[in-house]
Amino acid sequence: MTRRRVLFIANPRARGLARAKRLEAAVEAVAAEADLDARLVWTARPGHAGELAHAAAEDGSDLIFACGGDGTLNEVLNGLPDRAPADLPPIGVVPGGTVNVWAREAGIARRRPGEAIRAQLRATPLAVDLGRVGPQGEAGRRFLLMVSFGFDAAAVASVNPGLKRRVGPLAYMWAGLRTFWRYPGFDADLVLDGATPERVHTSMLVVGNTRNYGGSGAVTVAASAIDGQLDYVGLLGHGFWTTARLAPQLLLRRHLGSRQVIFRRAGHGLIVPREGGLLPHLQLDGEIGLPPSPGPIELSVEPSAVRMLVPKPDQGLFRPPSVAP
Repeated sequence: MTRRRVLFIANPRARGLARAKRLEAAVEAVAAEADLDARLVWTARPGHAGELAHAAAEDGSDLIFACGGDGTLNEVLNGLPDRAPADLPPIGVVPGGTVNVWAREAGIARRRPGEAIRAQLRATPLAVDLGRVGPQGEAGRRFLLMVSFGFDAAAVASVNPGLKRRVGPLAYMWAGLRTFWRYPGFDADLVLDGATPERVHTSMLVVGNTRNYGGSGAVTVAASAIDGQLDYVGLLGHGFWTTARLAPQLLLRRHLGSRQVIFRRAGHGLIVPREGGLLPHLQLDGEIGLPPSPGPIELSVEPSAVRMLVPKPDQGLFRPPSVAP
């Protein structure tokens, strides 16, 4: 029987994975147990993870593991060749980032690399959707989790990298608090699946393929990763008191029916700035995605675009949506 060829693409800045050679030890142990032809490569520069993923898919690797945070996983997904999912290696994750949203969604152990790898090797690959975002008319960039516009994306853009390495999620919380107090909101027109434009004024607009937000929250709480659509959830208005009134509903995940929230679902969308204005920063899978834009931003879905190793596929995220907009 031919041994499975598995490539582990690892981010050396991932918190915890490089320390005391934890990842090397886990890969070596699991490879011996499962009789894998395993290779571990540490990335050397931004974009390197995508290059390695592309080469591994072209070379016929059986599995690829993104070892790091959600940003590393995003690089791997964007590096895959444009082929049918069945012709691409399934993708696994060894969490080592700041928040590890996908690991939380998929039920992957976040602090035990060996356990995470073993569970995914036992899992049946699940075809999930990918989103794509970019300036209108351009190919754009893939995302697995979400993109968002507004004060949270502005906060991501302002996070101090050194502080992020030292304190992890607290760096995002600090940046978010600093940004939130003075954020003025923004105006945009939503054009979803070719419908009439809808003007909104919002402090944050999240377009989600998945549900978890920032580790403990959930904004696109009804999203499905297999329905061929994206969920659009915007917090209407701006300012401390506006958001404070909505906070209890957000914490209880009952905000989709609020008058302060816009909730839509679509396979294709345009977000258009008001005349003479700019769309704000865009964050993509937890990393800064695009600077403020004077032109429309286009979003679309690639249904069942990639096979992911999901140890817990019985969760709501991996079923058709149960809540209608």
